[in-house]
Amino acid sequence: MFTPIRIYYRLTRWIFGNNYNPFEDIDEGVHPIAQFYKEHQSKLRFLVKSPEYFLLTIFILILINFIQKQILLNLTNEFSYKMKLF
Repeated sequence: MFTPIRIYYRLTRWIFGNNYNPFEDIDEGVHPIAQFYKEHQSKLRFLVKSPEYFLLTIFILILINFIQKQILLNLTNEFSYKMKLF
C-alpha cells in the first residue's frame, strides 16, 4: 500500500536534493496522503485484492476447460466404439 508514497518520496528527494522534505508537518487536519487513502480506499482495496480474483477466475476457467475436454473425449470414444459395432 505504501509503494506510491515511497516512490514519491524518493523521486522528490532525487529531484530537489537530499535536504528536501516532501512530507512537511501538517498543523491541522489530516495529512494529504492519509486523506487520499481515506477518499480512495475502495479503489485501493480492489487493486490489492484483484490478483486473488484473477487467479481464482483463471483456475476455474482451466478446470471447466479440462472437464469439457474429458467429456468430449469420452463421447468421442463411445461414439467410435458404437460405430465399430455396426
